[in-house]
Amino acid sequence: MTFRTTRIIFLLLILSGSLYSQSRLLYDNRTDGVYDFRYSTSGDPDLNNLLGFISQARGGRPGTYVQFSLKYQRHEKIIRENSEKISVRVQHTDLELNGDLSYRGFDFSDILFPNEIRYTVSVSDIGTVSKINKFKDDVNINGNSSGESVNYFNDNTDRNFHLEFSEISFLLSKQAKQRVEERINTVNGYYASDVILTRESALLESVNTADFSGLEAGNATLQLVDNSLRNMEEKNFPGKLGLASFDPIHFTERTARLKTELASKQEIYHDALARIYIYHYNNGLRLRSQQRTNQAREAFRQSLTSNPGFAPAAYQLADMDLEEGSLREASDGIAAILNHMDPDPDTRKLSIVLGEKIYNRFLDKAGDELRAARYDQSLEYLNRAKHFCREVEGLSCDDRLKEMFRNTGNAIYQDYLEQARKAFASNDLDRTEALIRKAMNFRQEHKDDIASGSDAEQMMKAVKQERYYALLGDAKEMINADNFRGALNVLDRAVNMQSEFNLVKAEGFDSLAEAAAKPMILSACRNAIQKADSNDLRAAGDFLSDADEMINRYSLSDDPEIAQLFIQVRQKIGFRQCENVRQELNDINKNVKANLATHDYLRVDELALSAEQLQQNHPDCSLQIDPLMAVRDSILPAVVYQKLLLQVLNMQTTGRKEDAVRKYMEGGTYFGQFSLERFGLSHDSITEFAIKRCNNYFLVFLEDRMNGNEQYDNSLSLFRELVSRNWSASKYKDELLRLGTRLGIRDRKINPTGEWKNQVLQYTRGDKRLKYLEKGYKSGWRKGN
Repeated sequence: MTFRTTRIIFLLLILSGSLYSQSRLLYDNRTDGVYDFRYSTSGDPDLNNLLGFISQARGGRPGTYVQFSLKYQRHEKIIRENSEKISVRVQHTDLELNGDLSYRGFDFSDILFPNEIRYTVSVSDIGTVSKINKFKDDVNINGNSSGESVNYFNDNTDRNFHLEFSEISFLLSKQAKQRVEERINTVNGYYASDVILTRESALLESVNTADFSGLEAGNATLQLVDNSLRNMEEKNFPGKLGLASFDPIHFTERTARLKTELASKQEIYHDALARIYIYHYNNGLRLRSQQRTNQAREAFRQSLTSNPGFAPAAYQLADMDLEEGSLREASDGIAAILNHMDPDPDTRKLSIVLGEKIYNRFLDKAGDELRAARYDQSLEYLNRAKHFCREVEGLSCDDRLKEMFRNTGNAIYQDYLEQARKAFASNDLDRTEALIRKAMNFRQEHKDDIASGSDAEQMMKAVKQERYYALLGDAKEMINADNFRGALNVLDRAVNMQSEFNLVKAEGFDSLAEAAAKPMILSACRNAIQKADSNDLRAAGDFLSDADEMINRYSLSDDPEIAQLFIQVRQKIGFRQCENVRQELNDINKNVKANLATHDYLRVDELALSAEQLQQNHPDCSLQIDPLMAVRDSILPAVVYQKLLLQVLNMQTTGRKEDAVRKYMEGGTYFGQFSLERFGLSHDSITEFAIKRCNNYFLVFLEDRMNGNEQYDNSLSLFRELVSRNWSASKYKDELLRLGTRLGIRDRKINPTGEWKNQVLQYTRGDKRLKYLEKGYKSGWRKGN
């Protein structure tokens, strides 16, 4: 092939590719269509439900349905995008609803306008009548046009394409039914407001702003109208229904007119209500001058309701209360004026004068009640008068009040005592005592008015004396019934009462006490003897203490029978105690012998000291401890040595490890100095002692100390003891490594040609718990080369 031919072919290829470098329109069609929204048994149930709801809302029978249609234009295009790809583009425009889409004159086509198109489009070849491709699409609608639907398929040939559409659906919003229902309810509410506006207009017309007597009722009516208008305003009929262009009941105009009229009357009423209390007050004065008391009182109350701080109205009510004898209400009214209001000067003066009248009326009433012997009522009036003159600004109490308090208080006090005397005369001691206590409490509360309470105190003492005698009678009956414990309890109460109230001691009291106490004392002594015989010395001592306490309390120490039996009890208890002590000493001696045999000289020392303490505690028992003390003296060096060992153990436990070592060395010196082997003792090396008696931490400390002194065999013995105690080697890892290293260095110098694994076995004996020793040994062996 020549170069020229090759060049031509290359140019043709380039030109053929450029044919598809720009997109080309292969199909372009516009179609007008109509889509019907109507009831269908196979249709969308939600749409069917909506169409039926609208029909019945308009008054249609159940089972009827409205219908409407949607006109549209569909623009269809097929475009070759490149040599391989073709796009199918569809858009719906000029969407327009047709049909009756209103309710009672108000349109809701905006709600019924679809928001989505769903369809299937098939791409066909006209020449071969074959389907090339098929697409399903959902496209949103904005305004009166849909978005453009774009689908692609691959095809590298040019054909006579054609588009076929099926399954076309225009879809309403899922909230369409709810929004239609809301619009219908709003329309119904709008028309219902026609009646409400007519009613509110009539109510406003009925309000007479010039009638002061009906201000409260008129103001309430205005409030009702205001609330009604606000409620309709909240429903926003103009905004929701577009009343600017269609307002058949003239809602906007009428509400505006009602608001203007309401505001005007509210302003008039506001000014009138600010002065209404004056109207009610003047009306009250007029009614009172006409002797129409109840109506006048109601007018003054209305004045105060309108202006709670209007003092003249409060004064009129207080003055009327005083006229009618209602002192409490009158005093409360004057107190409110002078303490809580800001009255004008004239009203203040009138209120103070009226307050003084009320105060004097309280005192007069108190005097009347006192003369009628109604003391509680008299005191109540006086207390009211005192509170009134003390608490109300501008008033003051006087001497008359003090004098009447004194007279009434003394009268009440004496009345209590007189009632008490009558009760005492009838031998009703409970009532007598209760009345005397009332008198005494009353005097305490009014001690400034009642000078002396000695007569009440004397009467109380007389009551207590009678109760004292009654207790002695009860005790006597209990003694006769052999209830000696109960009799003593009663007599104790009598003694306490006698002491508390300084009563006269009854003749025969001592004989009663002796008759009740002596059997109890003798019984306690016999019980003590019985308990001593059975060697229950604690119980015997308790019985003896009870008997001794009763002897002293009731002065019966000179009674020969009691004294003789009491001595027997003491002797019996003492004898039994000495027997027990001697037995205890015998046990100590036995234990001493046993501990001497085991060379536990510390325990022998403790037992000897306990014997010495036993002798001191029981000097009357003639205990013989001299032989035991001689033994103690003879073993003193052994005791000192064993105490030194105890100190060593205490030191190693408390962390004083170096001191423990020094103390043990001191014990060794002491052992040799006093030849303690004669006591059957031996002094171990510190390594042996530590292994036998010391804790793990001390063993680690001691090992490290010996390791530093090159006492490797002792160090190894201590480690083996720790291993035998199953103490984890991780707690003394560093010490094992250190000992192993030193042993390895030493042994390599002795046997430089040996194997370290064989050499270390003499120390570890194959025990894996000494692996750190083996590791250290290996390291030391290498260093020793």
